[in-house]
Amino acid sequence: HVRIDADDGGVSLETPFVFVGNNPYGGEGVRPSERARLDGGRLGVLTAEATTRREAVRVAALAAVGRLGDASAVWRGEPSELTVETAGASLLVSRDGEVVRLETPLVYRSRPGALVVIDPAALPMRGRQPRIGRNLAAIVEPPGQSLKP
Repeated sequence: HVRIDADDGGVSLETPFVFVGNNPYGGEGVRPSERARLDGGRLGVLTAEATTRREAVRVAALAAVGRLGDASAVWRGEPSELTVETAGASLLVSRDGEVVRLETPLVYRSRPGALVVIDPAALPMRGRQPRIGRNLAAIVEPPGQSLKP
């Protein structure tokens, strides 16, 4: 059993999974290419109720083929913060493909602007000059010197 408390709502249900991603995903499946943006300051949360093993397999299969909307009791959220609670003291969690065991409750928060992203198109290639964003320049520029051309 899982309970989700979020700043945009919540749900309590039996489920084989709770998906939490950086920004909401579009469409019905869990497909990274379907995010409209990565810097929206919201989390994308998705889960569906499944009270039997058969339902759990069905929900996972529907999510994999982009038809999660066909499952009963789908819950989506777009909070900036949420807490996932279970009856157990820990939970298996996949982080960027690596499965780890974490103590519950799990707390997720969006931190807009906390991660500096380097645009490969902005790197010097074939005679092009780099375009350095304000956040990156503030981190790598020595005081009193500018790296901008």
